[in-house]
Amino acid sequence: MLINRIIESLDVKVEPFAMCEIGEGSDLTFGDLGWVTMHFVLAGEGQIRYGRRQVIEMPKYSLCLVKQQHDLHGTAGEDSVVHIPSLDGVEHLSGTPSGDPDFVVACGRIQATYGLAIGLFDLIDEPLVVHFSGSSTVRDLFQMILEESSNLTEGSLGMIEAMMQQCLIMLLRELSRNGPEG
Repeated sequence: MLINRIIESLDVKVEPFAMCEIGEGSDLTFGDLGWVTMHFVLAGEGQIRYGRRQVIEMPKYSLCLVKQQHDLHGTAGEDSVVHIPSLDGVEHLSGTPSGDPDFVVACGRIQATYGLAIGLFDLIDEPLVVHFSGSSTVRDLFQMILEESSNLTEGSLGMIEAMMQQCLIMLLRELSRNGPEG
């Protein structure tokens, strides 16, 4: 199967994450940085806005890969308090004018190459979104990635890349079964 060949030749490079905290009705803008940005929704709900008024809903535990300029837009908070770790080594970006954020997203730069040089996601022209609300595995992996990113030590980069590779395999599996959300 094609997906097995892709996974066997997948090489993942990850830059440290940022925690993006966005209030309801607020935006956080990401320019076209020339790389693929990954967003994983840890709390609340929001949207990815890109292009000419194109919008993709991002409920809690959604994973999105996007290359072009886009905004994260907060749309709703949660009824219950969610534990978001305080991560000393991770940058915090805020789109919240005041008060507590309603939409919390782990963000980072990702480069996934297939074979010798093909960037697996370099040519995507629309965001790829998969909802993992039913998968505690992906949630647990992101929690471990964030914790490892906040306490960098010997072997941290290799550990983060290995966990990211697991997340990407789960993303590829889901895309091969059901296609992207939208």
